[in-house]
Amino acid sequence: MKRYIYYIAAVLINILCCLCPLKAQNPKTVTVAFGRSYAESISLKKDARDMDMILKIVFDEPANSLTVSLVSYRSLFVFNENVRYKQVIRRGKLRPDQFPYVVESAPDMKYKLTDELKKQIPGCNKKFVFQRWLNYEGLRPHPTDYKMENDYIEQKFDIADMDTLVFISLHDIFVMEPSVKKRNRYDVLHFARLDRTYNIRIERNPCLGKETEIEAARLSVEAVRTGYENLHQRYVSDDNINKESVQVLEEMRQLLVQQFPKRTDTYLCPTINAYIRDYNNYVDSIHFLNDILISIKNERPEMPLSAERIMGIAKIIDRSVIRWLTTTDVMEKEDLVKRCRTLLDEVNQHLYTDVKLNVEQQAAVDVFLKAERYFKVTCEKTK
Repeated sequence: MKRYIYYIAAVLINILCCLCPLKAQNPKTVTVAFGRSYAESISLKKDARDMDMILKIVFDEPANSLTVSLVSYRSLFVFNENVRYKQVIRRGKLRPDQFPYVVESAPDMKYKLTDELKKQIPGCNKKFVFQRWLNYEGLRPHPTDYKMENDYIEQKFDIADMDTLVFISLHDIFVMEPSVKKRNRYDVLHFARLDRTYNIRIERNPCLGKETEIEAARLSVEAVRTGYENLHQRYVSDDNINKESVQVLEEMRQLLVQQFPKRTDTYLCPTINAYIRDYNNYVDSIHFLNDILISIKNERPEMPLSAERIMGIAKIIDRSVIRWLTTTDVMEKEDLVKRCRTLLDEVNQHLYTDVKLNVEQQAAVDVFLKAERYFKVTCEKTK
């Protein structure tokens, strides 16, 4: 009975030894972008700096690929498939010819496991399963040549379906170095089972591949700017405009309004959105020309200003100041200031004369004076 119990206990110990050499770690989320890779130093052996390695993850957006690399001070070795200890190790040496895949190695080179490494797999070495060094999800591996001795280990992947989240897991890594006792031999010094999982977030450039759309948006800005500037040149001076030509200008403005409707479409690419904002600013400028034409129609009235006219001028000034704050076009800013001054003069030339105001006119003048102060403080920078 005791022999049976000892046998069962030995079997359970072997199973735990083979299946649970190290405790898996929690997944780590990292972010990569084109031109911004991820790098991390990983210790393969506690209190041994010469056993550190660097994990590097690089995203190549034009190629839609991801490269995972391991770099160390010492030579690295990994298995690219899961293999049993007894399948690839004989008499304490790695046997490349017994690997389930083709691996490059120097002729007559031996790969001996050190006693320290053997102690890492106590009691069940023949049944122990070495894990492939890298597992992945959402990635398609490129074909690669496998080597026994590696200054660095690298695996390149295509990213499936332009995904923005993929996964990799690091597992068994070996460190080895040329033997100081025998030629044509490497000593396999250390084995580390990392069991590290990485959630890789990929930040893509939303403008990549949108060159045609970007150029179309840029050309639309050029077209609307040309239309606005051509019309603007027709009435940059009061001397070139009279009431008879206002109708012609309005017809030209309406044609531009029909030719350049306001855009409401949005894109993930910020460059396209910036061009759309510029385009819409010019469209707003074309619409705003209507206020200027209205002011021209009512310039130099033959009768005293009505309360409605004074209120209308105050509203035009307020809208002009708001437009002055939002536009980036220097020419338009200058024209807005000039028109506002013309409208201010129109009202002020009556206020500075001996004129009587009724209740409605007085209320309108109060609103006008507020608009005048708003204009001067904002556009003329005076108080």
